Amino acid sequence: MSEPTSFGPYELVARLGAGGMAEVWKATSSGPGGFARTVVLKRILPHLAHDERFLAMFLSEARLSARLHHSNIVDVFACGEIDGRYFLAMEYVHGHDLVALLRAHLKNGPPPPGLASFVIREVCRALAYAHAMTDEEGRPLGLVHRDVSLSNVMVSYDGAVKLLDFGIAKALGELRDAETRSSRLEGKHGYRAPEALAGLGIDGRADQYAAGVVMYELLTGTRLFAKHEQRATRGPVPPPSSVNPQVPAELDRICLRALEPDRERRFASCEEMAIELDRAAHELQWGPQQVAELLGRVLPETRAPVTPLPGTEPLSVPLPTRIGTNAATQVYTLPPWWRHARMRAAVASVLLAGVLAWLVARCGPSTVVEEPPIAIVHDAAVAAPLVTPLPEPVAPALPVAPSLPPPVSTRPGPPSRVHPKGVKHAPSREDLLKGDVLDPFSK
Repeated sequence: MSEPTSFGPYELVARLGAGGMAEVWKATSSGPGGFARTVVLKRILPHLAHDERFLAMFLSEARLSARLHHSNIVDVFACGEIDGRYFLAMEYVHGHDLVALLRAHLKNGPPPPGLASFVIREVCRALAYAHAMTDEEGRPLGLVHRDVSLSNVMVSYDGAVKLLDFGIAKALGELRDAETRSSRLEGKHGYRAPEALAGLGIDGRADQYAAGVVMYELLTGTRLFAKHEQRATRGPVPPPSSVNPQVPAELDRICLRALEPDRERRFASCEEMAIELDRAAHELQWGPQQVAELLGRVLPETRAPVTPLPGTEPLSVPLPTRIGTNAATQVYTLPPWWRHARMRAAVASVLLAGVLAWLVARCGPSTVVEEPPIAIVHDAAVAAPLVTPLPEPVAPALPVAPSLPPPVSTRPGPPSRVHPKGVKHAPSREDLLKGDVLDPFSK
C-alpha cells in the first residue's frame, strides 16, 4: 500500500498476509511526545464477525492469551472491536516464519539438524509454560494451542523463537470441527494429532504431536503428511534420517517419540521433550547466535529507510564539510602537506634513534665504582654507640606527709614480764619506767 491507513488508534503500514480467518497488518501506535510502537494487527475477516459462537470463543481465548508472558510467546497487547472488525494487537517480531526460512534454505538442501533441535526446544518451552497455566485459585486452565505449525513459529534476526496465535487457536479449532467450510484451512490438517482427527478429547500432548511434525519437516525439508490425508489409523512414521542422512540418531529418537500415534507413548509433557532437545542442541552446539547467522545468510535483513518524525523539516542548507573532506562522498581525507609532514617526522625519528645507538656503542658501557665494604668492629670500646642514650626519666618525689604520734590506747595492756639482764628483747613500758632494761647506747 502507498499510504498508511488509520484503524482506530493504529496506522496500518503494510499488509503482511491473509488467511482463512484473518488478515495481518504491520501497524504503528502513536502517543504524545513522539511516542511510537510497532505492532502486528490481526483483523478478523468480516464474514466471521457475524458468527456469534466463533466470536465468543475468540474473545474468551484472547483474554487468556493476554495473561501469557513468556520469552518464546508473542505478547498480546490489546483485543477489541473497531468499526465492526475484531482485532488483536500483538508483538512485532523482526524476522520470518519457518515457512519462509525453510523455503529459502531448500535451495541449498535441508537446514542443519541443529536448527530443528534448538527451534523445537524453544517451542516446547513455550507450550510447557502455557499448559501449566492456572487461574487465581490454582486450578489448571487446560490451555491448548491446537495450531502449532511452520507458519505459527517466528524466528527473529537476533535468534529468538516466538510462538504465535495462542489467542485464536481454540476458536479456530472449534470452527474447523463444527463447520464444513474448512477447505480454506485444509493446510493445517497435516499438523493435527490422530486423536484430534478422530474427534476425541485433546490435551497438551496434541501440541506435542504438532511440534513433532514441525521438527520432522525441518529435519528433512519435506512435508510429512498430505493436506487431505486422514492419519487416525496410520502406522509409525519413518525416521527423519531415512530422508536426510545427516540427522543424528538422538534426534531420530526424539522426533519419532513425539509422533507416536498412541499419545500414551509420547513424552509425558512438552517440558520433558524440551529437556531431551536441550541435550541434543548442546551436543550440536546450536543456539541463538547460530540461528541468527543462518537467517541472515539465507534471508538477508532488509530495513525500510528511516523517515523523519512528523513536524520535522529537512535542512535547507548543506552541512559544512571539514577541511580535507570530499564533499561528494563525505569521506575524511588528509591534505597532501600534512601527509608529507608526517613522513618527514618519521624519517627524522629513525635517524635520531640511529645516532643515539652509535653514541652508546662508541662510549662503551659506563664504569661502576665499587665502594669498599664497611669493616665491622667487634671491640666493645670502639664499637660504642654513636648516639648516647638518653637517661631514663625519674619520677618526681611525692611530698611525704608528717607522721603523727600513735594514738594512746586506754585499754589495759598485758601484764609485764621480768627479763633477765643481758637478754635482748623489746622493752615494755614498765621496764622503761623501772630502768630495768639494757641501754643499747651504753659505752
